[in-house]
Amino acid sequence: MFNRKPKFLSIVEAEQLRVLSEIEGLDPESKEYATRISHLTALGGVKPKKDLTPIIVALIGAGASLTGIVFVLNYERAAAVVSKSFGLVPKV
Repeated sequence: MFNRKPKFLSIVEAEQLRVLSEIEGLDPESKEYATRISHLTALGGVKPKKDLTPIIVALIGAGASLTGIVFVLNYERAAAVVSKSFGLVPKV
């Protein structure tokens, strides 16, 4: 699940391989060779945008969990006397 490459990177790698295969038959002194090398260099610098959605979802979940904990702690602090006194009352 976490080891999969994004589809964008596989497309860039496929294009790099295509340009490399075109370069193989060219003369290194030709103008086309220089053009293909510049294309290959440009493809090497391409980076995908980072998706922040999983980070945002994780932060929302953590915030909701901490909010629940704070509510429970505040309730226990406010109702501590009542919950402790019920144990002292004999059951009839």
